[in-house]
Amino acid sequence: MHDYTLFVDEAGDDKVDLLKPDHPNGNSEWLCIGGYLVREDQESDLERRRDEILVSFGGQTGGTLHYKNLKPKNRIATAKRLARMAREKSRVSGRERPETVGTFAGLGAAGV
Repeated sequence: MHDYTLFVDEAGDDKVDLLKPDHPNGNSEWLCIGGYLVREDQESDLERRRDEILVSFGGQTGGTLHYKNLKPKNRIATAKRLARMAREKSRVSGRERPETVGTFAGLGAAGV
């Protein structure tokens, strides 16, 4: 049996009171949640994987990897490299519209 760590991050806006397109100056209607599931015994390899991506387009090791800050050509290269890494290691991701999140509130695993 293995132990795992799930790293989760979100992108988007969690405020659902005034959403686009109904409110032109409102918040984005999308909230994306992604995760990376890693076996605990391979967790120490994550920094090397990050550095491999950064170095592939001239970045410095130990830096922060933010997709929104990458040049378009580096975004494509990063996405391809992550896809390759995902095939090699376990990965999970999901996406949900904020106004539908309440639909699932209170449901246990049996209700999903």
